[in-house]
Amino acid sequence: MEPDTDNEVGCGGEVILSRISAVETLINEGIERVLIQFEGKLKYDAFKERQLDALHRELQEYKTDLLSQALRPMFTSLIRLHDDNAKMIEGLHAKNPEELTPERFFKVMEDFGDDIERLLQDHGVDVFQDQGPEQEFNGQRQQAAGFIDTTDVNMAGRVAQRLRPGFEYGKTLLRKERVKVYRRHVANDISANKACDEMEESR
Repeated sequence: MEPDTDNEVGCGGEVILSRISAVETLINEGIERVLIQFEGKLKYDAFKERQLDALHRELQEYKTDLLSQALRPMFTSLIRLHDDNAKMIEGLHAKNPEELTPERFFKVMEDFGDDIERLLQDHGVDVFQDQGPEQEFNGQRQQAAGFIDTTDVNMAGRVAQRLRPGFEYGKTLLRKERVKVYRRHVANDISANKACDEMEESR
């Protein structure tokens, strides 16, 4: 009796098709799960990005508010100084021209400078002038704004004249004190004086 090969082939084909269909189903389900997860990640990333943007805006607003609070006292003081200056000008206009002497003008300007120094001190800025007559020039806290010649070797490199004060905020140096400094001048020695000038200019 011969075997029924057609039936065996038919059964084998159905098994293969069934397995292919199962594999296809698994692939489709896997792809669908991946798509779902990917979509969820996109939504999470978009949400996270929105949260970061919101946080960034809040930080910027907080920084702006802090800066405004820190600067408000300074602005208030400057506005008050502006008003005081306006009142001073009005008072000068009301004076007779004969009363507006140079001495009075200089006194007004000195008072105005004192008001600015007080304003700076009220906000933590210290005004300094290193004490001691004819002290050694300190390049870390002083700036040479000019030189005065001297034949005294012991005076060379010392402070000759104080021009402008220095300013510092805590440990931060805002501006060095401006001074004039003695430099050595050798009488009747042109070459030595020229060399000294060149050395000073190169500082």
